[in-house]
Amino acid sequence: MKNIFILVCVFYSFFQVHQINAANPEMEVFLNKVASRLESVDNKRPHAVEVTAIVQEMDGHWHPKKETIMQELVTKRDTVRTVKIIKAIVKEKGKEKDVTEKMKKDQKKRGNKGGAQFNAKDFFPFNHEKRDRYIFQFLPDTTIDNSVVKVLAVQAVKPGDGLFNGTYLINAESFHLVSLNLHPSKNPKMVKEMKMRMNFGINDFGNY
Repeated sequence: MKNIFILVCVFYSFFQVHQINAANPEMEVFLNKVASRLESVDNKRPHAVEVTAIVQEMDGHWHPKKETIMQELVTKRDTVRTVKIIKAIVKEKGKEKDVTEKMKKDQKKRGNKGGAQFNAKDFFPFNHEKRDRYIFQFLPDTTIDNSVVKVLAVQAVKPGDGLFNGTYLINAESFHLVSLNLHPSKNPKMVKEMKMRMNFGINDFGNY
């Protein structure tokens, strides 16, 4: 009986999400426009991105005991992606230590792998292939730089790897993605908490 009850709950949740999205034509139209906008400004040109990664190691009371700050230059040309470490600092017990050279040597040993991986499709739930995995809801609009911005809350129907909960801020007129605040619907192993915030702009080529 317990297994039957769980199965019913899963199907009910899935059906409910379809009902929410199907019963809200405004949401469907909005998601279509955002997806189309993302596709039109997808950065397929060779490009470089400056990245600052901050990793905190916590003690048993969830207080930072060690912090590593790494600045990197990530470049992509065709399918080739390279990561160049600019600077790396470790903060521990009130002291700072420059570990740039050590990090560069470690990077060389692992063959220029590592660093932040930028695949926008992992963070965007707007296309038809991903919509059924999420519940979408409009929150009250806000204003940024004198422009009306739609606030879209998303939540995974079922927590899983590669699915995120949080909010997206989207320009109400251009459907340009302004920013996102996300956390995994299911934390990776050995991770208690992970939060991501990204701000987006359009460059001179019309790309994100």
